[in-house]
Amino acid sequence: LQALLMNGVTDSTACANNYHPSTLSCTVSPLHYNFIYHDAIFNVQNTATLLSKVGFYVEAGRKYEQCIEIQSRIYGAVSVPVAKGLNDYGTFLTKRHGIDRYDDAIEVYAKARAAYKALAVRACASGNSNATSTTSLSYQAALMMLSTASIKVKQKDVAAAILSYQKGIDEIRQLLPDVTVTA
Repeated sequence: LQALLMNGVTDSTACANNYHPSTLSCTVSPLHYNFIYHDAIFNVQNTATLLSKVGFYVEAGRKYEQCIEIQSRIYGAVSVPVAKGLNDYGTFLTKRHGIDRYDDAIEVYAKARAAYKALAVRACASGNSNATSTTSLSYQAALMMLSTASIKVKQKDVAAAILSYQKGIDEIRQLLPDVTVTA
């Protein structure tokens, strides 16, 4: 799969039908391209989950990274599948037994957060998306901040945890119109 992606080959039949002799390449529609790799991505995600459950954490981590790489090549680095993949990987990193990968998880959550925020801005700027989609993406970005806060608690960095919780909650409050919050 990785060799196919690196060489831009998506499907031999589709490639034969769309071959460009002048550039020695082929083109396939994005819809066809996404369909071809959907099962492969699903299998890599399931393999990562299974490896994690049976205690093969290093191998599971590699599979999560491979899955994110495949998703990034197919959907683009700033896409919902990549952001979700980063979120899953961050969750995995926080739950590794006996290995402190909290700093790595915070970095991964920051990447997911940045992707969700960029997607929300893009959705809002495009003018053809609905408010629910933009709100959902912004909400996911705020949740990444709350996940970071949770890690800070585990690291016993109370001040950073409070700031992260506060920032995440403030962002969620901004998404809720006309809601009065009482303490």
